[in-house]
Amino acid sequence: MQNIRMLKIKIKGKFITLQWEQYQETTSNWDNHTLMCADPPRPDLCTCMQKMAHHIVQICELPEDDVNKIEARSVSLSYGEDGSGVVISGIKELESNVSPMCLNTPYKPENAPEGMEECAMSCALQDDIEKLCEEAFRYINGDRAQQNLFTDQEAEGEDKHEPEES
Repeated sequence: MQNIRMLKIKIKGKFITLQWEQYQETTSNWDNHTLMCADPPRPDLCTCMQKMAHHIVQICELPEDDVNKIEARSVSLSYGEDGSGVVISGIKELESNVSPMCLNTPYKPENAPEGMEECAMSCALQDDIEKLCEEAFRYINGDRAQQNLFTDQEAEGEDKHEPEES
């Protein structure tokens, strides 16, 4: 069993909100964690999120050229005894309205019931979600646009305390 899993990844404006849970063996429960931050992410996180626009178009059965009009904003993951599932949210700019249209895909399970396989997540969606979650965990661990916050500071600190060679 995996002991950490992503629940929500949201990018809105300059803010990134991440929600995840971590399994605690001592209590046999999942602890919930949330991070909301304005630190710029690595470009890969935004690229992975924007790939979700393609999945919004496919799942919502929109015209393929709408992919360029959609901004994917969040991915919500859920977990149950029968597997995991996802809902992807985004906005679509409209030509004759000031406000965008808010889009939420229907819930897509990882594994659909027998006879309803077309309702399950595609392999491409599963791969893209996995990559997005990897980037989100990198962000949580301090690997962001300006550099890795923890590793670089630790390395600098180690260099300062190293004895100088004569």
